[in-house]
Amino acid sequence: MTSNQNTINNIDNIDNNKCALHPNKDIIFFCLDCKLIPCCIQCTSSKGEHHGHKTDPLESTSNIISLMNNFKDDVYQKVIERIETNETILKQSNDKYNEIQSQFDINNNSLKKEIKKIHDIISIIELDINKQLEKTFESNTLINTIITSSINNDNEILSTIINNNNNNNNNNNNNNNNNNNNNNNNNNNNNNNNNNNNNNNNNNNNNNKNKNNNNNNNNNDEI
Repeated sequence: MTSNQNTINNIDNIDNNKCALHPNKDIIFFCLDCKLIPCCIQCTSSKGEHHGHKTDPLESTSNIISLMNNFKDDVYQKVIERIETNETILKQSNDKYNEIQSQFDINNNSLKKEIKKIHDIISIIELDINKQLEKTFESNTLINTIITSSINNDNEILSTIINNNNNNNNNNNNNNNNNNNNNNNNNNNNNNNNNNNNNNNNNNNNNNKNKNNNNNNNNNDEI
């Protein structure tokens, strides 16, 4: 295929009259050893690519005809074949790509379906766990309510007992105080009565003494 491509380039270069290897040089020869490749003066120099090869001048009609026939009989057919081969390869590549894309779509849809199944399963599990948590919470709430109510009732009963006891103690204290006050009053009254009796007795005694003294005085006066 490289040789064919070189031949095509050679024909283009003949039209341009410029060397393919040295674009600033004009073509002046055909290389007979390299399938009539056009050459410039630099190509055939001591350091050129075609040094020592057999050459013909560019003006040689037989070389140009031979080059054109070679293109028509060999290169052109191979170009056509290459185009057909390229079209076949391109079709095979597109078919393979379409197959790959179709498989990709199938795999992608399958993946989405599987992920959706997993998501649905997770959603069901999440819902079930959430229900269990709600039931547990409701049960704990009920237990807490019962405990709170029981403790509040106990506290009310205990508070009533404490209040009653405090009231009884206060009543007892009040009764004791009243009794003490009554006793004190009675004692004071008794004391006062005793004092009055004593005073009365003393007064009576004094009166009696005075009477006796008067009597005595009277008796003395009579004597």
